[in-house]
Amino acid sequence: MSNLEQTIQTLARLDPDYQAFIAALPPDVSDIDLPGGLVDDVADLLQRENPELFSRILAQPPRSRSLEKFGIDPLVATVTLAAILFLLRTHIKIVGKNFIFEHKPMDNKLLEKVLDTLKSILPPSTKG
Repeated sequence: MSNLEQTIQTLARLDPDYQAFIAALPPDVSDIDLPGGLVDDVADLLQRENPELFSRILAQPPRSRSLEKFGIDPLVATVTLAAILFLLRTHIKIVGKNFIFEHKPMDNKLLEKVLDTLKSILPPSTKG
């Protein structure tokens, strides 16, 4: 797992609502592979939104960001996707098993790119 993936996961875990969000995720997200570049794009997006916090977490030694410390299996590929979906929850809503992308007026090409990538990897039955 890369430092960027660990940083994204740590950002999500800092929020007290994250565990409830994970519990509500549809089960079919566990079979999704993340396309190359998505983690980098999301990390760039999050770093632009909160550069100080992102840099502080990224600067921590990997051991202190360990998923095992939080009781999460580091081999579960969906942990990063779950964190990404959680951190972008102002743009992506989960209603039952459906992912609904909210198109808010934006002038952020990187966010549009990330949302388009997520739309393309989610199973067709969950695109809402």
